[in-house]
Amino acid sequence: MLQNDGTILRYKTIQRIGHWLNALAFLALLLTGLLLFFWPLSPLAGFPSRVIHRIAALLLILGPIIYFVTDRKDFVYLLKASFTYNRDDLVWFIKSPFYFIGLAKGLPPQGKINAGQRVHHAMTIVFYNLVAWSGFVMWFGAGRIPGQAFLSALVVHDISMTVLTVLMVGHVYFTFVYGALDGMIKGTITRLYAQVEHPRWLKELETEGSQK
Repeated sequence: MLQNDGTILRYKTIQRIGHWLNALAFLALLLTGLLLFFWPLSPLAGFPSRVIHRIAALLLILGPIIYFVTDRKDFVYLLKASFTYNRDDLVWFIKSPFYFIGLAKGLPPQGKINAGQRVHHAMTIVFYNLVAWSGFVMWFGAGRIPGQAFLSALVVHDISMTVLTVLMVGHVYFTFVYGALDGMIKGTITRLYAQVEHPRWLKELETEGSQK
């Protein structure tokens, strides 16, 4: 949505709140999980860290549920867009090495979510579900399921969390390379940023604005 001050509304308040709550929950899960994952840190693990881990897990699970309940239209759009690609996206991926170093010139025009962001979202959704379900299996299945099943859940959980951590690092990297932090703090982005990252979406917004 185009604003009167020339900026563009990209993230609604509920999206920004959900993003930061999820970020805090994920970091809490990562730090408390590392106490168990790396044996040199295991002496620091105990009842408090386990409680924090489980509370953070519930907060992370609640995030998408709240998003769906409060803004079903955007939730469904994001879900569909994350797994939908076309020929322009293939060209985008071929030229993406330039994007990695902050050069977005020459890339096919992208919509509200560019090809790289869609892949990031898709992988996050997949491994988010894997880490959640494997976590619940370990939480409620300890002592109730066969040892091999518990071990399998543990392996899936650790691998999924490792992938999500790599995705988080990439997310933070591109946030600073392209100066996107303001968007998730204020909810708005500049026209220049939209022109670089999402020119097709910007054109759609301008067309809609001219028709009003």
